[in-house]
Amino acid sequence: MTCPGCHQSGSVAGFHLLGEEDPARAHDALHAAESAHLAGDLPRRQAAVAAIARGAAPDLEVPFPERGDGARGGRGARCGLGDASFAGWTCADGLVCSAHDAPREDRTTVGVCLPAQPEVGDPCQVGAVVPHADPHRDRAAAVQAGACPPAAVCNTSPVGFPGGMCTESCGALSEEGVCGAIAVLDPFNRCLARGALFTECLSRHAAPAGLRRCSSEEPCREDYVCARTSSGEGACIPPYFLFQLRVDGHAVP
Repeated sequence: MTCPGCHQSGSVAGFHLLGEEDPARAHDALHAAESAHLAGDLPRRQAAVAAIARGAAPDLEVPFPERGDGARGGRGARCGLGDASFAGWTCADGLVCSAHDAPREDRTTVGVCLPAQPEVGDPCQVGAVVPHADPHRDRAAAVQAGACPPAAVCNTSPVGFPGGMCTESCGALSEEGVCGAIAVLDPFNRCLARGALFTECLSRHAAPAGLRRCSSEEPCREDYVCARTSSGEGACIPPYFLFQLRVDGHAVP
């Protein structure tokens, strides 16, 4: 279970390195090619190589992928909800351990480090994930609406946003926000169904939105990737909003 533990934790694609995009590609491109915990694990690997080069014994202990940020407890890191086994899994200053996808009555599970007050890009659908022997039948039980910042709205999972995501207006961006684009679901999917190119459908059926700013140093939360905006900055978006991360038979250029 060692490989699945790392490759499936931390994001929808887990431990990945998808490759750098063509700098000329203005949209429909990744801004950060690596997953959050790959970026977090690189300093550990570099330290091990440096130790070997010095003739010293390297530290080969590998952290849990959910705490692959060097145990800093940054935004999106997993944290303990009360069980002594996870006492060291704390959150950085300004963040609290939220049980947004764990049973609130079960203190033996882990939560996610999130701001005490909701920000753009934060989850806005709260519900414990209930596992099943058949993984296709895993379900989020008793999903409830969470809070978003004032003037922000919640894009929910039925329209493609895992756990919901708070978005704001491009005309009133917060410090954490950047102007990106969200595909308008029904016309976008109808465009794909006609066999049109993904890039064509995205250019015709997308609306501007204030999304969470991201980079290799400021990764997105689980199940989101850092995509390139038209301004060249990074914005957190569901991965299947990029054509190269879709596997449903769409036409590609």
